[in-house]
Amino acid sequence: MSQSSPKPYRIEFSDEMLRDLGERLSRTRWPEVPPQKPWATGTSIAYMRDLVDYWRDRFDWRAQETLLNRFQQFKAPVGGIDLLASALW
Repeated sequence: MSQSSPKPYRIEFSDEMLRDLGERLSRTRWPEVPPQKPWATGTSIAYMRDLVDYWRDRFDWRAQETLLNRFQQFKAPVGGIDLLASALW
């Protein structure tokens, strides 16, 4: 069995992918707020709404893409899937 060497790659978020993510986040279907205290039955709905709003409207995807690409990124086939890893040195 031959083994492939890891291959370098860059993280690249396409404009279409980011548009699609924003649209899906905008369509989030929220459950009713349970009668218990927030976090008593799972994640706080208010917290999750704030988090989704942040990811949709304020998270700087391009800045994070640039930051992550400062590290060497590698891809290697392992067990039938492409395993992605970063070299942090």
